[in-house]
Amino acid sequence: MAKNARHRISTAALELFSQQYYDLVSVAQICRTAGVSNGAFYRHFRDKEEIFQYLLDDFLSRFAADLRAIDGNDAATRLMRFVEVVSGAAYRYAGQVTMFREGQYRHPEYEQRLREIYMRSAETVLARPVDEAEYLFLLSGLRFLSTRSRYHDLRIGPGVLDRLVQLLENGVFGEDATISLVGEPPPVPPDEYEPQDSGEALVAAGIRCIGRDGYFAVQVADITREAGLSVGTFYKRFESKEAFLGEVVRQIGRRTRRYLSSQAPATGNHLDREIAGMWNFLGYFRRHREYYTIVREAEFVVPIAVKEYYDAFERGYVHGRGLAMYPEEDRPVVANFLMGLSHYLGIEVLFSTRVTDVRGLVARLGGLLGHGIRSDA
Repeated sequence: MAKNARHRISTAALELFSQQYYDLVSVAQICRTAGVSNGAFYRHFRDKEEIFQYLLDDFLSRFAADLRAIDGNDAATRLMRFVEVVSGAAYRYAGQVTMFREGQYRHPEYEQRLREIYMRSAETVLARPVDEAEYLFLLSGLRFLSTRSRYHDLRIGPGVLDRLVQLLENGVFGEDATISLVGEPPPVPPDEYEPQDSGEALVAAGIRCIGRDGYFAVQVADITREAGLSVGTFYKRFESKEAFLGEVVRQIGRRTRRYLSSQAPATGNHLDREIAGMWNFLGYFRRHREYYTIVREAEFVVPIAVKEYYDAFERGYVHGRGLAMYPEEDRPVVANFLMGLSHYLGIEVLFSTRVTDVRGLVARLGGLLGHGIRSDA
């Protein structure tokens, strides 16, 4: 009976954590969903945080077992299976992955543990050590595509696994870079524009407040006080705090795309432009780290706005010149592969201490984007 109660509590907690932000779930709600008393909950778990981390641990254990099961007599077979397991994780473990996305944001040590699991698996697949650039190249696009296909309705057609394996083995562009980042200073973004009306003033204040303290710790009154405006003015412009966050995300996307477009090199091949884009992306978010944290937290509050944020970047790739060498039906996959690489590169550079030579890492990623993991080995 006790074992059954623990299972019911865990199942209910997973259901709720996968549907709602952590702060909105209570122990009482878990107990009501599980059909047990509060006392039964506390016989098995100390508090909400303990069951949350118990479920995160359980997911990592199950997923690590999937990766350990990858086998094959040759690297090509192992790589195909690796691509299948990683890119399909968000479907096989839908509730767990939804919860883990928030868990790794709240507890960065879980991302570190997942990284170690991935690293061991990648080294098994390639039968050799894997460096930082290879780790990012192998995992970033696959993880991002898995999330986008599951939560953002990215349509992936037949043959996508073959295409992903080709990208990893042969590279995205099939060319060498002609530019060099050595000696170049990090790009310095121009000062942001001055707000022209109360709506823009509120968004600017919201970016400062939410970027500093987090969405749930900030109240509407905090934002209006920061902006020097009244609460009534806020509600004349925005119907709710959630709608306001959606507008903040849209503004961050517009500012970022505008900056990257303004910094795009006028010359160079497709790979040159991609490397320059990654470099400028890092420079921009070094100055605006709060943009990164706001968008990541918004995933759990206003997912539609975040989907639109990434959709806009995808359209830039799909309809631009950079992927003209690919059939139209393959471009969304390639675009999101590249978006994922920049996304996880940003997390590593901005929020960890592992990367000490950013230029060297970006240059090495350029080699992998040019010719793939095999020819670069």
